[in-house]
Amino acid sequence: MSNIILTEQEKNIINKLGDKTYTVDYVEAWINREDNVFSNAPAALQAMGVTGYYRAVQRMAALRGE
Repeated sequence: MSNIILTEQEKNIINKLGDKTYTVDYVEAWINREDNVFSNAPAALQAMGVTGYYRAVQRMAALRGE
């Protein structure tokens, strides 16, 4: 699996949303993790949450035509 690199547009959307947890730094730190629930369940759940948030940001960027 290739690493996800946030685009400037995605970073701008994340910054505009202004969530206290899901900052650009936080998303970049967690989006490429490959933890699994058997070896590190808390980290796997964190990574899953970030993945969902990132997918929403991607959709926002696509809808804005960015």
